[in-house]
Amino acid sequence: MLLFSPYLLIRKLRAPVRYYVPLEDYLILLLVIAFSSSGVVALLKIDSLHVYEVFSAIIFFSELPQLIFFEAMHIVAFSLLLFLLPFTRVTHYIAVLFTHLVLWDDRDAGVVQELSSARSSRVRWANCANPELSWEEIARR
Repeated sequence: MLLFSPYLLIRKLRAPVRYYVPLEDYLILLLVIAFSSSGVVALLKIDSLHVYEVFSAIIFFSELPQLIFFEAMHIVAFSLLLFLLPFTRVTHYIAVLFTHLVLWDDRDAGVVQELSSARSSRVRWANCANPELSWEEIARR
């Protein structure tokens, strides 16, 4: 995360892609960078027993032990990321995985028979897809 989040941020800031990227993508990437960098720095400065104490205090809602700045930043960035994630379009990566498994998984014959009409239907609503191709033809490309 620490290596590829700045790469994605730089890539999204470059023209002409930056005109199509919403503000929420930048916010999520900045939170991921803050989360991963603060986690790495906190991990280098503390020992494993302290990690266990903090983790158990969070899980059992007890009082937290003394935190260093990077630990607190790590917890806050992760909490904000979990709070904001459902309201952004970043979760479509998860949805794409499940729809791919449902639409194109040929291991179950019943699923294939039920979705045969969906496979042969044309994709007319998507701007990026060729309207003359079916779902199956697009998936095989």
